[in-house]
Amino acid sequence: MKGDGKLTSKPVRSALNWRGSEEMSHAIESTETKTARPTPKKNARAFARFLSGTAFTTLLLASGAALYCGMPQQASALDLYWNAPGTSGAVIGDGSPIVALDGTWSVGGNLNWTNAGNTQAGVTWSNAPGTNAYFIGTAADHPVIDVVGDINFDTIYLGAPNGNGGNSNFYVIQGTGAFHMAPATGNHATIVGMVQNSQSIAVPIHNSQDGSVTDLYIESNDGTQGGGLITFVTNMEYTGNTHIKSGALSLGGLDASGYTAPYYDASVNGDIIVSDAGALVLYSATQDQTVSNRIYTETTSDTNARLDIRNGGSTHKLILTSSNPDYVGNTNISGILSGTGSLGGAVELIYSGSLYNRQGSTLTLGTSVTFTRNPTGGITADLEEATAGQPLFVTSGALDVSLATLTANVQGSASVYNIFQYGGALNQVPGTIFKTTTFSGIAPGTNYRLDVVEPGHGAFQTPGMIRLLVYDNNDEIAQYWNGGAPAPYDGGLVG
Repeated sequence: MKGDGKLTSKPVRSALNWRGSEEMSHAIESTETKTARPTPKKNARAFARFLSGTAFTTLLLASGAALYCGMPQQASALDLYWNAPGTSGAVIGDGSPIVALDGTWSVGGNLNWTNAGNTQAGVTWSNAPGTNAYFIGTAADHPVIDVVGDINFDTIYLGAPNGNGGNSNFYVIQGTGAFHMAPATGNHATIVGMVQNSQSIAVPIHNSQDGSVTDLYIESNDGTQGGGLITFVTNMEYTGNTHIKSGALSLGGLDASGYTAPYYDASVNGDIIVSDAGALVLYSATQDQTVSNRIYTETTSDTNARLDIRNGGSTHKLILTSSNPDYVGNTNISGILSGTGSLGGAVELIYSGSLYNRQGSTLTLGTSVTFTRNPTGGITADLEEATAGQPLFVTSGALDVSLATLTANVQGSASVYNIFQYGGALNQVPGTIFKTTTFSGIAPGTNYRLDVVEPGHGAFQTPGMIRLLVYDNNDEIAQYWNGGAPAPYDGGLVG
């Protein structure tokens, strides 16, 4: 998603906070109890792109301290632990706790890697397929890893604490180099988030160097949605799909080096598949972003999947153009969503979350739409005469606008402008429908009113509609025979 049609994501935090304001926390909250693991354990991953088999194998980590569960791995798989000493004075290979501080990640020349117990003298990165990178430094450290050259990897583990703590350390991976997928077997590489805080990657990830591996899996170490957050702050180059098996992936946002602006953009190619324990965050902070990627849940029962749409407090829109009825999870909007695409599942607009469209474009929003959580946002619309009969927004279920505002610029001289079509119950403010309404473009002295047509019942299986009626000079609305459909609710004159 981005201006050129890729999937991009924009600012707001490089972390998720499901309950509080997006500007308040870098952490992903989870209701599940987590236990810190001294040695990382990789979650089981499905062997194929979608719902394929469950052939899993286990193999003992080189450290001998934990079992690795995942895709079948060759016996030659290699686990390397980052232990650059930075300015700490620590010695690689002396058996002391891993510090894993600032350093350069390259092939040859930088001996910043060891084994799990730090008993192996420093070695350089192995670019062989099946090499796994562990970043498990002490809590509260924020190391910057500088990537130089082409780095092959199977799985990257980010952020597990070595000792006490658990949520206060994160990594910033940046540099002039590039990552290439190189699993021991299979068609995907993996990135695992190991703590709630964001781990940011500003280095592009490419297909394998022979072009055979194209998909990327995102996982959390404990298998929960709140167990790990990976933030991409640059455009990714791999051409396959992105599978969020657990934890969260943020496309854009802040890098993990601080809690203040600037925000970054990011994009991926291909479909984005979100599992029940997965979450996706999309940003539009520095410019309007167009999302043309397909987004869907792994199965039709993955209703706990999560999509957040944010803009980092900017006025930039996320423009959805892809049709995504197979996404059945929840969507939270705290940015501005627009476009001609669709989402399945329930949609909530929270805090400053808003919808925008120009008549002639219809955005289809799942099974219900609700404005909630201390909302300050609402609906902004450009109403146009030529396409006045086409609704700007559609939901198949219930619609709650009792806490929403409506701001509309009226162009032309149509009598009826359809705004929001719905299929279930309508929760509104009696008499005004919205919390507040602001109209511009209507000629002075012209009467108008908001109007509700309730969904039809029985023989009249017609959807409901919120619409604007504009009266002519005789204070009349052009009337058209409609069989015997239910009469519209009379909201009263507001002009």
